Amino acid sequence: SITFWKLPYLRIDIGAMSYQKGDYQQAPPYYGGTQQQSTTVIIGQPTTTRITTVIRPSSDRYLTLSIIMTFLCVFFGGILPAALTVAALILSLSAKDDDLRGDKESATRKGRISLILNIASVALTVVMYVIFIIIIAMAAVSRR
Repeated sequence: SITFWKLPYLRIDIGAMSYQKGDYQQAPPYYGGTQQQSTTVIIGQPTTTRITTVIRPSSDRYLTLSIIMTFLCVFFGGILPAALTVAALILSLSAKDDDLRGDKESATRKGRISLILNIASVALTVVMYVIFIIIIAMAAVSRR
């Protein structure tokens, strides 16, 4: 291999490899550098994907009412009113799921049934308390 110098461009010939000052961005292999080759392939224009999200407000479907009534009936009512409110709570959750899936008819129907069960549990609790008060009053009057 022949090495020769040309000024003002430092030119080095080593075998088949030729390096000229300013022609390369990395150090030649004999300085510990590596040679890299990059290829850019352009297939086509990038496409734009538009994602549309429809946000539908979801109604409560008496879920909050069912939760509150369940706690009240468990602590202050009897077993039957508590059972009615638990059924109302399950129907409210099912109605909310139907509403999120987009089945408005089923959600409305289950929400109405949940409301009716909550009203029935309140009415039953009131009737039970009225009967309890009447029994206590009758017992107090009969002792006199």
